[in-house]
Amino acid sequence: MSTENTHSGNGPTISRRIKSWVPIILSGIVGLVLLFAGLQKAFEIDLFIRQIRDYEIITDPLLVIFSAWVLLTFECCLGAALIVNFHPKIAVPAGGLLFLIFISATGYAWATGVTDDCGCFGSWVERTPQEAMLEDIFLFAALMIAWKFNRSFRRWPFFIKELLTAMAFLAGLSLPVTAGPLLDRIDTAITGPVKEGFEPFVLKDFPYKDLSVGRHIIFILATDCSHCREEMDNLNMIAEDKTLPEVISVCINDQKQIEDFIFDFDPAFEIYQINSNDFWRLLGDGEIPRTILVNDGIIVKIWDFVVPDTDDLKTASGI
Repeated sequence: MSTENTHSGNGPTISRRIKSWVPIILSGIVGLVLLFAGLQKAFEIDLFIRQIRDYEIITDPLLVIFSAWVLLTFECCLGAALIVNFHPKIAVPAGGLLFLIFISATGYAWATGVTDDCGCFGSWVERTPQEAMLEDIFLFAALMIAWKFNRSFRRWPFFIKELLTAMAFLAGLSLPVTAGPLLDRIDTAITGPVKEGFEPFVLKDFPYKDLSVGRHIIFILATDCSHCREEMDNLNMIAEDKTLPEVISVCINDQKQIEDFIFDFDPAFEIYQINSNDFWRLLGDGEIPRTILVNDGIIVKIWDFVVPDTDDLKTASGI
């Protein structure tokens, strides 16, 4: 009799504990994903800015930069809040709203094909929009379960929850400035890209070619840019035309990515890695692939996104 009472008494208690902890665990897992993604974006703000631009939903350069900054800061803060179960009645539905935005954006990218990389985790973990959308749906579902069943909110001593959430917010806000070139990107967006006709073409620590003498055609691209890959036949056609100036290309991808790109596409021109400051100064609010015609170190003409044909290049080069 006593055994039966013991079992019957423990049953509801275990059930209540499961109902209490499962939603907290689910929201904590989602919080870890958000915090990881936000910190990654903070350390690779350049890449995240370009990934947002690739969606072609926001086009103004300054607005793209601020959107990237606000989003990664919000991800860090919200992720920490979900991990420590800080004000779940606010944090959990806020997370659900954020994932609805993610699902809409990745669904749009999936339908239109504007980008091959969702931009969720930058260079750490690559995800297609299709993969990211499905993952976001699962994470959104986990948050909805947590929202429905999470009824517990316990304060931690010494305002530790508040402190950890605030620290995550400050990390997201400050890392792009202290560990990344965010202020330089804002300045570039305000002043605009390099100008045609009179602005020097300058690359720091570039010992491979002397670009201050003679005519050169410079391609600015990214090895993971889908449109750059689609334009490789046109880029090679320009490089193979011996009547045109010498062609080189620059990017900010690492050497392994460059080698893989060369293996896949066998470009008819040399590809060099440059530092991110030079890359973004030359690109500004333009779009890749960007073609720049240089004469004696001065930028003569710039073409964005659409690769110029050989006749346009010859006319601009005075050939």
